[in-house]
Amino acid sequence: MGFDPRHSEAVDTVDIEDTIEVGTEPALPADPRIPAAAGMGYDDMRQEVRDRMIDRHMDRAEAEAGRDNRPVRTFKVGNWVWEVRDKPGKEVSKFEPTWMGPMKVIEKISPVSYTMEPIMTEGRPHKAHVDHLKIYYRAPDWVKDKPERARCCDDPEIWMEANKEEMRRAELGPGKSWDLCENREDWMEEDE
Repeated sequence: MGFDPRHSEAVDTVDIEDTIEVGTEPALPADPRIPAAAGMGYDDMRQEVRDRMIDRHMDRAEAEAGRDNRPVRTFKVGNWVWEVRDKPGKEVSKFEPTWMGPMKVIEKISPVSYTMEPIMTEGRPHKAHVDHLKIYYRAPDWVKDKPERARCCDDPEIWMEANKEEMRRAELGPGKSWDLCENREDWMEEDE
């Protein structure tokens, strides 16, 4: 038969001879539920870390709630907008444009979704979420009235001759005259 602890006699583990040789009997703290002084500092530190984590979580939750409660962008029917270009896959270059358009808003489906149609290219009307849209600002009408300012001239010499006086004023700065410039000869030599 093997040893069975349930049927063995209780034996005292503290031997009197060992106590006499060592001089003291092993002792436990008065109350094991009260932590020792060394462990209390560790518990305080753990509680401080836990409190800081809770504070950070609350701050982050408040910031995210504020971000979600911002007003939604709205567009009117007839507005021109840019739409985010979908770039799936790794084959797409990062130098390609990220926005396509302009598109014209033709219908407001809900507060956050619109139906648009392309203006400059061929294409069917399609739906898009407001997060994928931004307003398209057209050039003002006065730019169309002055084509020499709106586009670059094919022949740079003709453009320079037409805008010579304006270029000189830009070089001299405001309030100066070409005749009062000290190093006028140096600039003339550089031009030649």
